[in-house]
Amino acid sequence: MKRLIFLTLVLISFSYANSSSFEEFAFRAWGVGGDKIASKVTFTFKDENYTAIPYSTKDISFLNASTSGNFYLLIGKLNDKDITPIQLSSDYINSDIVVKIFKSKDVFNSSTFVYETNVLFTSGNHQYFNIKLNDE
Repeated sequence: MKRLIFLTLVLISFSYANSSSFEEFAFRAWGVGGDKIASKVTFTFKDENYTAIPYSTKDISFLNASTSGNFYLLIGKLNDKDITPIQLSSDYINSDIVVKIFKSKDVFNSSTFVYETNVLFTSGNHQYFNIKLNDE
C-alpha cells in the first residue's frame, strides 16, 4: 500500500511539473488603468496576423488595474527582429508573466494559441523576451 501511495504521489508531481502553463497563467495582464491596447502587440508573420499578450497568475480585472502611471515594459523580438514593446501596469512588477502568441487579431483562446515564452520575472522596469516562429 505504501508503494502505491508513493508511486501515485510521484506520478501526480511529475504530471503537475510538466503541465502546460497555458492553464496556470490564465489571467490577462493589463496596462496602466486597464489599458487593453498597449498591453498587447499585433504583428504580421508570413502574411498572417499574430497577437502577443502577457498573462499572469494574478487575477486583476482591467477595471482594477493600477492607475499610478507607473508601468513595466516587455521588450520583444520575433525571430530576432524588434516588435512593439508591451506596457503593463505596476501591478505586475515582481511577479511571473508569460507572453502567449495567438494566430489572430481578435480571438485569443486554445484554438488560436501557437506559442508561449518561458516564465519571465518582472523586476526593475523592463524585461526582454524572444518569440521563435518557424519560417517554414
